[in-house]
Amino acid sequence: MAMRPDDVCKNWAFKCLGPDQHTFKEVRWFSAGPPECPECAAPSDHDWPTSFGQAPSVIGDEIDLWVRHGLCREDGSPRHFDSMTSLRRAAAEKGLCILGETPKPDSRVLEGRLQREEKAGKLVL
Repeated sequence: MAMRPDDVCKNWAFKCLGPDQHTFKEVRWFSAGPPECPECAAPSDHDWPTSFGQAPSVIGDEIDLWVRHGLCREDGSPRHFDSMTSLRRAAAEKGLCILGETPKPDSRVLEGRLQREEKAGKLVL
């Protein structure tokens, strides 16, 4: 079956069409059609009321994280972050990045590195 350009792959909810009417979720492309029930092998159909309500591939920015090392406060006390954006900003200010992400360094950090390299005579352009 060919994939349509507007096809969606996400965690779909399904309802078994067998006598027990099992409900289950499975990550599938929409165009692949409903799978067989994993419990009784009966055909299934989309459970539409529970299939909606969340967008595919959307990750929220909110977190609840206390950092005790690396990005803590100047006096060494733990620092609280409530969003990934604030965590990334604090990491960039110290010249760090979150594992697996492309760093977007702060201009102050870049200027400081440039000045240190100029003083040490290691400046490479």
